[in-house]
Amino acid sequence: MTGETLPAIYQYAQDLAEKNKAGGTFTTEAGRIINYQIDPNRLHLVDKEDPYYSLMAFVNEARQGSFHMVTRRTRTSHPALTKNLLNRHPDFYAGQFVSFALDYFAERNLTPTVIRDAWGSDDPINYAQFKEFEQKYGKKARAMRETWSGKMFGSFGYYVTSEKAIEATRHGVVVHFTYNHMRHRVDSTIARARSLLNRATSHKGA
Repeated sequence: MTGETLPAIYQYAQDLAEKNKAGGTFTTEAGRIINYQIDPNRLHLVDKEDPYYSLMAFVNEARQGSFHMVTRRTRTSHPALTKNLLNRHPDFYAGQFVSFALDYFAERNLTPTVIRDAWGSDDPINYAQFKEFEQKYGKKARAMRETWSGKMFGSFGYYVTSEKAIEATRHGVVVHFTYNHMRHRVDSTIARARSLLNRATSHKGA
């Protein structure tokens, strides 16, 4: 997140980590009470009043990372069960959390070389996107890159490099996103060039 302002919720978490406070609670700007557990290789934030919402990042000894992020409530066939609960958490955003977590791990020399992500019953949105794009393109690796998680992890330099990185399971698929520094540099350069071109075009037309 170089050059960006760290969202308040992660400023709290970062300050707590720097003070070696591994667990406890804090209150967000939106008034939500968050239970937290902060270790060198693991971050876990849970909404105390509605523990359905949580953010977790973990890196093991083999430098394999994993994330579990619930930021919005999946619709159910029984709306009465959720009518008094949040439909979207006001402080939890998956992309911001991944950015914060990767910076946090990098500061501790624990940058993941691979991110393992499971899609299926645990992540029906990405799995549905994957199946849609697989039918459209006919290639699993291409389909993975077109999903929300594929694009998000790609923005941090993690890519599905081949179909060998995709494992079928009883409940869906397990995907391995591998870090590629050179490709990330190229993609970032192209993205900046496009941004500058779009800005110049918009100013020219103004």
